Amino acid sequence: MLRFSTFLLCSLLFIPHAAAQKQGPLPSNSPPPVQLKLLGTTPNKDIKLGTWVEYAVTDGQEKKSYKMKIAFVGREGGGKFSWLEITLAGLGRTVYLKLYMEGNPGAAGQVKRLIMQIGAMQPMEMPLIKMNDVLPILMQKPIMSPKVVGNVDLRTPAGLFPGTMHVRAVNADGQLMNFYHHKQALMWSLVKLQDGRFEMELIGQGLGAVSRIRQTPVPFHMPK
Repeated sequence: MLRFSTFLLCSLLFIPHAAAQKQGPLPSNSPPPVQLKLLGTTPNKDIKLGTWVEYAVTDGQEKKSYKMKIAFVGREGGGKFSWLEITLAGLGRTVYLKLYMEGNPGAAGQVKRLIMQIGAMQPMEMPLIKMNDVLPILMQKPIMSPKVVGNVDLRTPAGLFPGTMHVRAVNADGQLMNFYHHKQALMWSLVKLQDGRFEMELIGQGLGAVSRIRQTPVPFHMPK
C-alpha cells in the first residue's frame, strides 16, 4: 500500500512530517489496498464538501499536457467514507474518475472503489489493480528525506502565493522531487510539484463542485 504523510502532501501534499510507505505482494484474487499520491494527511484542515482544485499537468515521459481537476463530491457513513472525483481534460475525450475512500479527504485512507467514465459513455467499475495504468501521476514510490529548503513567492493562474514552502525530497529511485505548499491552496495545500516525470501547477480552485458521474456503473470492459 502506498502511504504518504503530512509533510509532503506527498501525496502531493503536506506540512509537517515525513513519509513512510510499504508495498508488498498481495493475493491475486483480492484487490490491492491503494493509497494515492495526491491524497495525504492534512491534520486539522477542514476540507469542505464541494471543494475543488485544478492543475495543469505536464508528463515529460509521455510528452503530454493536460488539465486535472480534483473535487470532493460526496460523504457517506457519517464522514467515514468520501467520494473524490478527478476530471482529466485535454487528452481527447474527457475522462472522469470517481474514487470511494476511507475517511475524509484530509486523512490517509484506502481507496475502496474506482469508477471511470469516458466522455458521455456509460461509467464502469474499474479493478483497483488498474489504478496505476489509469492515472500514474497519482501513484508514487516511497519518498524519503523531505526537507524544507526555503520559501518562495509563486504566482500561478490561480493567484499569488507569497511565502510558499519549498520541500525537497528523493524517491526510492533517487529521483529528486520538489513540492511547493501554501495554506491558501485548497484541498491539500499543493501549489506546484516537480518529480522528474510530472510537473503540476495550480491553475484554479473553488467551491460548489458536484459529481459529473450520474449513471449507475457497469462492470469493467474495454470500450469499443
